[in-house]
Amino acid sequence: MKKNIIFSQERWNNLQESLLTLAQGNLSKKIKVKYLNDDLESIEVLLNMVIDEWKQRVLQMPFNKPETHKFIHHYQLLLNKNLQILDVDQQFPLDSTIDIKNILNKKITQLLEEEDQNSLEHYINQLNYSVNFHPETPSITVLGNSYLYSIKKLSSGKNYILNLYQIHLDTKYFSKGLASESTEMIKLEQRKRYRDIIEEIKEHIDQLPLSERLQLKQICKSFGINSFQLKKGFQELYQCCPYDYFLTLRMKHAHLLVETSTISLKELSQMVGYSQYPTFSTQFLKTFQIRPRTLRKKQQNNI
Repeated sequence: MKKNIIFSQERWNNLQESLLTLAQGNLSKKIKVKYLNDDLESIEVLLNMVIDEWKQRVLQMPFNKPETHKFIHHYQLLLNKNLQILDVDQQFPLDSTIDIKNILNKKITQLLEEEDQNSLEHYINQLNYSVNFHPETPSITVLGNSYLYSIKKLSSGKNYILNLYQIHLDTKYFSKGLASESTEMIKLEQRKRYRDIIEEIKEHIDQLPLSERLQLKQICKSFGINSFQLKKGFQELYQCCPYDYFLTLRMKHAHLLVETSTISLKELSQMVGYSQYPTFSTQFLKTFQIRPRTLRKKQQNNI
């Protein structure tokens, strides 16, 4: 018996991203479960359990096989009470390929996604005000890299140590040929997935009322993609940014109305999202090298 499951595009993208990350051997990223008690959540929880099981096994491996210690990377960042970065582990900027000057004295929250910012601040509040605080090791994304983390409050009470852990299996322990093929397939799948999302967004934009403003932030949230991926994907597929594409739709429709309707030009400009006719007229001229009023007169003379 078939059963339909309804969930957001963002959650589906997060699930796929976690599966692909796990397939690459990275055990440092878990799905944030929001306790919605739906069918998809059971899959999210199961995937997190698999990641936890792998993580525990890898953490135990160095006791029997010391060479596997390189699977576990540990970095430390010194933060002040305002969460500004005072100092970092020397290896952290090298492995993260970032310039240390670009992060010193910045608040750690500036390097995080909004959801991770809230989680980190909640963690620190619990650390400061809860006597019996024994959290699970949560995950966090810093400058695009996933880490498990813990925070220790120094005895002075003024500073914190942010411990970042990355557990990543070495591909040489997999059978030959499998790792490179899997990596290539993962990249292809990722590109196809983002391409499909961009095509869906284009179809969504095609259906929008031309009088409305294009809200890219809301579109990104609805389709589970960030603004950089959206603009880059749109440029690759359609050789323009989303705003320019929507502007083209507006202008094409306006051109058709100027030629074929008797609607006043001022009303017509409002129909395609312009509250001021001069602004519309200037954009029309820029697009078609002719003013809308001139085009209409030309059409009327040809009748």
